[in-house]
Amino acid sequence: MAYESNVTKFVRGTERVTIQNETHWRLDMKRLVLRKIWHFQPWIQHEVCQHVSALGLIRPFIGMLIRRGDKLDYRAAIPVDTFVSILKSTSLHSRVKQVFIATDDCSVLESLQGLAPEFVFKSLCSIQFGKGFVIGNLKVQSSKDIDLHYLKFFGELIVL
Repeated sequence: MAYESNVTKFVRGTERVTIQNETHWRLDMKRLVLRKIWHFQPWIQHEVCQHVSALGLIRPFIGMLIRRGDKLDYRAAIPVDTFVSILKSTSLHSRVKQVFIATDDCSVLESLQGLAPEFVFKSLCSIQFGKGFVIGNLKVQSSKDIDLHYLKFFGELIVL
C-alpha cells in the first residue's frame, strides 16, 4: 500500500488527512490505525468491550491520560490541578461534561472530582486499583492480576 497524504487545514488548525481514498481527522489517525492492524483474540475483545460499554460514555467526551508509576522515577508528577486547569480552559468546557481518565494511579480520580465537580469523570479503574504501573511488579503479580492490568490497558486504548 503506497502512502500518499494530502493534508487540508481547516479552521483553528484542525486537519484532515487523505490516505488513498479515505479521509479522516488527523486526531483520529491513531485510533484508525489501531483498528486496522491490531485485532484482539475474541475472548479479550469480549472482556474489553464489556468493561468499556459499562462506562456508559456518550460522545462527545474528553479523554485524558494521567501517568504515574515508574514514570515518576525520572520525572516529577504533573499536579492534578494542572490537569483540571487544562480541562477548564478548553473550548469544549461549556458543552462537554464527561471526561474519560486513563491512568495507572486510580487515586487521581477522587482528586479530580474534588477539584472539578462540574465534570463527570469515568475510568476503568474498577478493573484494577493501584498506585501506578511499575514494570518490575509484573514479576511478582499473579497471572490474574497481570491479565486484569492488560484488560484495563486495552480498554483505555480503545476509548482514547
